[in-house]
Amino acid sequence: MRKISVLLIGLSWVFSSTATAKVNLAEVEHWKNTGNEYRTYSYSGNVGVSDKIVVEKGNNAVIQQDAGASCPAGSFYLVNKANKTYQAIDSGTCDDRNFAVKLEKNTVTFTSKGKVTAVYPVY
Repeated sequence: MRKISVLLIGLSWVFSSTATAKVNLAEVEHWKNTGNEYRTYSYSGNVGVSDKIVVEKGNNAVIQQDAGASCPAGSFYLVNKANKTYQAIDSGTCDDRNFAVKLEKNTVTFTSKGKVTAVYPVY
């Protein structure tokens, strides 16, 4: 009986750690784009400078890419680790002052200067 309990605990740990595994940004560009076909994610290989995960929860994460002077807030992608899919999402602002991204169970919310600029459903 003890062996079965240990086995079940071990299996549940494997499945839970797989579901919440960190996003490998180099792999995301090979995942299926479920959004706008013209807004594809391309990994720059420069993690921390131009590509970073700004929030991660459960099977989902939001990646921010540097968009240069054209949009200081950046470009954003919502990823689903379990489905290996991603889609570009618009933050609704390029103003990076007091900018925040909040990932909840069913939504991603962008705010700038305390005002909501965009809300997306999590898939």
